Amino acid sequence: MSFSQTEEGVVDISVNNDHSPRAPIFPKEIPLISEPKKKSSLYTVQKVFQFGSRSPRLLKLTSRGIQNCQVGGEVSSHHNYSNVTSVTLKGNNTIIISYDGDHDYTYETPSAEAVLHEITERAALRKFNMKKRVNREIIHKFTQVLDSYTNPKTPRGNATSLPAIPVEANLNQMNGNTEESRKFRSERMKIRHPNENILNQRILAAFVDILTTPNTMEDITISAFVRNFDNNWKSSGNAGEFCREFMNLMSQNCMRQHVPIVAQKLDKWMEELLIHEKPDIELILEKSLQQLIILPLHEKLWTQIQLQERKSDITVKEKMAFLKKVPPEVFGINKEHAKVEWKHSVKELESIYTGKWLPLDKLECLMETCRNIANSMTDNYTSSGFVSADEFLPILIYVMCRSNLDDLSTLTEYLFSLCAPSYLLGEMGYYLTAFASAVGFIKDLDVDEFLSEGNREVK
Repeated sequence: MSFSQTEEGVVDISVNNDHSPRAPIFPKEIPLISEPKKKSSLYTVQKVFQFGSRSPRLLKLTSRGIQNCQVGGEVSSHHNYSNVTSVTLKGNNTIIISYDGDHDYTYETPSAEAVLHEITERAALRKFNMKKRVNREIIHKFTQVLDSYTNPKTPRGNATSLPAIPVEANLNQMNGNTEESRKFRSERMKIRHPNENILNQRILAAFVDILTTPNTMEDITISAFVRNFDNNWKSSGNAGEFCREFMNLMSQNCMRQHVPIVAQKLDKWMEELLIHEKPDIELILEKSLQQLIILPLHEKLWTQIQLQERKSDITVKEKMAFLKKVPPEVFGINKEHAKVEWKHSVKELESIYTGKWLPLDKLECLMETCRNIANSMTDNYTSSGFVSADEFLPILIYVMCRSNLDDLSTLTEYLFSLCAPSYLLGEMGYYLTAFASAVGFIKDLDVDEFLSEGNREVK
């Protein structure tokens, strides 16, 4: 909405219909703007009724809205500033206030011009503070989710304390100029050895052979678990967590008994393939366990989690359909980043359901999407050497809303339930937490408030 006084003295508060950038919902920097020194202002007015009769009234302007009061102080009507569609000044002493969904209110007062300017000022301030609140909400949601998965004592969804390191510091560490960030970027941008995939496949095949050797404890246990899964998981109440607990036990057993055996073969394979840096054996073991346990149970696990998250999935899908029509500037994406179409990131994210059944495969796809966003932000943003949370998260939300993905609440719970806890603490966990925060923000978004208080128009 824009406030502009016409030649006739009309202050127009109608929604802007052109394609000029709207004020961002996530401002990069939030200046400190306090409420007016007076919490409310009181004006003595004459209310003019439809047929010309008049009655003394008190017009009270508060931080939240406009109150039409009887002389004794009783409130006859109250309207939020978001419901004001126009304020018209006629002559020197008459002011007409138009509200959405209600009739016009006409008042006569020597202070008509002062009333007009104060309504304009308070409505603009209310609009700005709404944007600050939305920004705080998304960052707070992010830190809540991050804390709930890095602090085992904090129940998921009920985190009350913030991480020891602020969110901005976490992202600065990844993308800034500290020694840790340089190490992170060198790992992220490292050129992969052409034979690395061959080595990883050999290790994966070795673990699969060990775990599927007929009549061994591992083969018998895994086969029995998969075969009796339907009957056994219900006693635990959560299919995903039940499956993950079993995988943790199998992983611990393999680390003690079988990893040393595979490690003995590893040196020979690395020498043959001219590879000098050892791969992450634990990660490959995790992938082999997911292949043997989660893959045959994928449909059952997904269905059970989907039943739990069905209501959230519907809510998120409906709100994503609304947000898909909103231009990037509304998300608080700055001018440099708004020029980027983000098509590559959207395409990468949409591939998360294409031939990727294992949680690790889906998580790697999500990581690649977030890396694409971070790299594009760095390439297209010259005024800073790092990516902060209040810049990264709005773009991630925008990319998600531009995609055609369904069941995002189910996907989030699927990944958190089935991925090994150790992989939820590093880079994988960081980006999964950001993704979960974005899904949570979309789910909890009040669309009506977004439109009225945020003053946005859907094209």
